Amino acid sequence: MNEQHENVISLLEDRLYTKDELLDLVFRVHPDFSFNSCQWVIGSLLQKGVIYSLGYGFYRLSRNRFVLDASEEPKAKIVRLTEISFPHSNKAMFHTSLIERLSGRSLNRKATIIEIDKDQAFGVYYEMHDKFSERIMLDPNGKEIAMYFEDNSIIIRKLFSKSPCDSSGIITVEKLMVDLIADPLFNWLFPLDNLEELVAYLVQNYDFKISTVMNYARRRKCVNSIAQLVKTNLPDDMKNVKEFF
Repeated sequence: MNEQHENVISLLEDRLYTKDELLDLVFRVHPDFSFNSCQWVIGSLLQKGVIYSLGYGFYRLSRNRFVLDASEEPKAKIVRLTEISFPHSNKAMFHTSLIERLSGRSLNRKATIIEIDKDQAFGVYYEMHDKFSERIMLDPNGKEIAMYFEDNSIIIRKLFSKSPCDSSGIITVEKLMVDLIADPLFNWLFPLDNLEELVAYLVQNYDFKISTVMNYARRRKCVNSIAQLVKTNLPDDMKNVKEFF
């Protein structure tokens, strides 16, 4: 971290900032900077994960980024195949041990979930079916999971249109929050008592972009449920953001 960043970071408080407030802070530290240079500093702090955007023009210091443990990521062979054979596809992947950790409950069904662009799903299925020994399932419904699921299956699904994805291919916290409510797959695999409690936990404990969550929830037709969960579980010092959704 260079001196320009460190001088700004030393003044950042753990509270909400608007874009104008951040620009003013950078300018106070570096009064010789142009507007574009101040913008560059803020963009750099975002890129380095020092601050994060909540959307709606609000920012704050990063507290807890959503990162998967090694056991919660797809196996290396799966990552390699998707990177080599489908390098330009949007992907959202994880192992269900992630849900075990977040929920604090042991799950009977363990699987790797791979969501990929719709036009690539069949190609992924056939490649993995030919190369891997695990059971490969393509867009299974509840009945198919009940009848044919095997432990540590690989479930390939068509990625919902305009899903919030990361370049790493690992599922984002924004996507997971909404899918826990909107996607029947979670109840088919492991009917937890209350998936809303799991979403509330994510809201309370991780940095996330609220505007991304709300936009995705609208597309998945669960915006009212998600909005209520977010508003109820956001810290009180984020009340200014709640007025925007």
